[in-house]
Formats: sequence, C-alpha cells, structure tokens
Amino acid sequence: SLFTFVPPALGQAAALAGPTGQTFIASRRPDLAGHNTTLATDASGDATAIWEASNAGTPELYASQFSAVLGGWGPRFLLATLGRLGVSAERVAMNGRGGALVAWSESEDLIRTRIYLPAQGWLPQLAPISAAAGGLYDVAMRPNQAFVLYSDAAFNLVIAQLESYIWSAPIRLVSNFGGAIGLPRLSVHLDAPLGCTVVVWDQPAGIYFI
Repeated sequence: SLFTFVPPALGQAAALAGPTGQTFIASRRPDLAGHNTTLATDASGDATAIWEASNAGTPELYASQFSAVLGGWGPRFLLATLGRLGVSAERVAMNGRGGALVAWSESEDLIRTRIYLPAQGWLPQLAPISAAAGGLYDVAMRPNQAFVLYSDAAFNLVIAQLESYIWSAPIRLVSNFGGAIGLPRLSVHLDAPLGCTVVVWDQPAGIYFI
C-alpha cells in the first residue's frame, strides 16, 4: 500500500512511496514497497518521516522532511543500508526548530542514530549505543539536547543524553525489569529549562513516572 501524509492544513494527502516504484519525492533510485513507517511533527507544522524499503533486495532506511513554509516534502535521504533482517525498532523526534533525531535497532544489540539540522542536513551516524536486542523504546529532542530511552544488556530501563554529539553513559531508571515493563515513553518540554524530562512506564503494580 502507499504511504500517505496529510499536511497540518488538511490539504490533499500525498504519497511518500509505494509498490509501483513511483514516488513524488525526487530520487533517482527505485523505491519498492516500504514498511515500518514512523512520522514526527512539531508545533510549526514541519514533519519528518522515516521508512524502510527494499532496493534490489537490500533493506534500506530513508527519511524526508515536510516544510510547512514551503508546503511540501523535500528529497528523500538514505539514512542507512541495513542488515538482511532490516530494522527491529525505529523512532523519530523533532525539536521544534526543524531539527530531527532518528534512532533504530537492527538484529545486533546496538542502537544507531542520526541527527538532522536545518542548516547542515543529515549529520553522519553517531557512535552506536549498546543495548538489549530490540530494546529501543523512545526518543525525544529539544533545541540543545536529545535523549534515547532503551533497555541495556542487563535489561535495565535506561536513558542516554546526547552531549557534544556523543551519547552519555546511560542513567539507570529501573533495574532488572526482565521485560515486565510495558510501553515506556519519553517526553521533554521544549521551552522549559534544561532537565525537564519525563519518562512513563507500566508495571504489574501500576503506572510509574520519573
């Protein structure tokens, strides 16, 4: 099926990619049927979409930005060539100023990330984060900070913060949860002082936040 996006002004839906190999996003490469689509928007009406697609049998991860000012999508961008199994989890967040953070995990126990800055475009991949397989839960971004919420190799629920384009040592939130946590989610206040970050998760005894 086609990927579509309806702009914030509720205009006509536009296809991002589809099984016919045709796409309205400028590209010289074929784009076969995609999946694992994720979309993030910000208060200005800008958006970032990411999706996985197959190029001659090779899984690839793409991204494209929607500009509320220009009223359309920019060219799609190849974020990464993936392993044969593709992504096991993917997340995207925006910072309110057109910047975006994309994180994904593949079959190995690593989380990979890339950042988009309006004045610089997509930066090279950052150093990967060691995690439990499939342990990527959520990401968040504000103008001067970015965060990744995930489970580490010891199955602790942890959060890492981006500092000078290097992921900091993880901060442990819950120890040894062993998969008993449901739907951990992360949020930041874009305009609040640095450090205003909230994590919410579900355990058998109730819903918790920190």
